Amino acid sequence: MLRVLLLFLLVAAEAFSQSYKGLSLSTDYPSITTTPGKLLTLQLKVHNYGLPPQRVNLEMLRKPPSWDSAFVGGGNLVQAVFVAPGDSADVELWLQPPKSAGPGSYNVLLEAVGNGETFRLPVTVVLGKTLPQRLSVTADFPSLDGTPTTQFTYKLTIKNTSATDSLVNLKANAPSGFVVHFAQEFGNKELNSVPIQAGKSKNVSVKIAPPDKVAAGTYKVLVSAFTEAANAQQPLSLVIQGTPSLSLTGPDGRVSLDATAGHEDAIQLTVKNSGSSDAKNVQLSASDPSNWKVVYKPNELPDLAAGQSSKVTALITPAPKALAGDYMVTLSANAGSNVSTSQQFRVTVHTSTIWGIIAVLIIAAALVVAVLAIRRYGRR
Repeated sequence: MLRVLLLFLLVAAEAFSQSYKGLSLSTDYPSITTTPGKLLTLQLKVHNYGLPPQRVNLEMLRKPPSWDSAFVGGGNLVQAVFVAPGDSADVELWLQPPKSAGPGSYNVLLEAVGNGETFRLPVTVVLGKTLPQRLSVTADFPSLDGTPTTQFTYKLTIKNTSATDSLVNLKANAPSGFVVHFAQEFGNKELNSVPIQAGKSKNVSVKIAPPDKVAAGTYKVLVSAFTEAANAQQPLSLVIQGTPSLSLTGPDGRVSLDATAGHEDAIQLTVKNSGSSDAKNVQLSASDPSNWKVVYKPNELPDLAAGQSSKVTALITPAPKALAGDYMVTLSANAGSNVSTSQQFRVTVHTSTIWGIIAVLIIAAALVVAVLAIRRYGRR
């Protein structure tokens, strides 16, 4: 039933607009309250219903004494507008009562005069109490998830629900170490205040950076928008998911060791999780020269809690035929995507003393054979 009634009203309004011919001069609020001395801006609309295209002159037929007034269009003072058939033109009426004006109702009479057509619009301005200044702050998404390295960005809408333009100050109450910046909705220019016209709203961004190595958890930031007469607040939540961070070090921070070609040598390593959440299934691996062998005991850490460390042993066997000298071996620990660490170790390889003894014996035997040959064949 209600739908039918609405449809009937729409059809009736359309029929009236089609049957009426002439000019109209209208404003959404023909009766409005303000305070002495304040500039009042009324949005006017001049409409041409079925008349030829024409110029329409605008006049102020009546206003209180000492009141300033002007018709403004496109940022300029105007005295007339042009309207085509079925079209309309927008114009503003600026009214400013003197500061000495007393409380009460004041009448203003406006007139639109076209080609043989006239339309008058009475406006009532009441000087007295206006709405108290009010602010509101809302966030599109007041709670966001991220990691300790995430820059959390919130979009705020600040509305000035009052009758006066205001310069709105911005501040945030955040946990220690959290860095908060206010910025334009589009752009990186930082703000600490924003001008907002009466009845209008503006969007700003709040960017929050957690401190380094912040623990996992939920953190609260309270954003305030305020003037001398009004204050509004919006709580924001940062849900920080912890991340592990691995490191791999040798005994006393040492990153070198001595080894013998073909022989197994051991070095004890410390795997530490300095992150804010547990590291699961930490795999140990190595990048070593050709024909070398690296074995870990254990070769996997199922669970390394945040802030904890664990000892592992790396058994390094250089190639049997490795020449004496320094070699680089990279030892690594990995706990999944983006959670890994590696450390290069310098391995100084020495050849086996057994091979040295064998070489000396071979040389000695060769000398004996040479001496005997000289003695035997040298006499002939």
